[in-house]
Amino acid sequence: MRVRSASAAIVFIGFEVPVEGNEDPFMQTISEHVSDLPNLILVSSAGNTSLTA
Repeated sequence: MRVRSASAAIVFIGFEVPVEGNEDPFMQTISEHVSDLPNLILVSSAGNTSLTA
């Protein structure tokens, strides 16, 4: 993701809302994955929608 999105102006990433009480590990994981990316928008995925369609 970092290599393919390094020159992007903005990156959209889908995610599922974490279960209550699991917010800190969720944010830690997200932070590790997106730390080097440009502007970022997290999109809460709903249902069986394909974010790659």
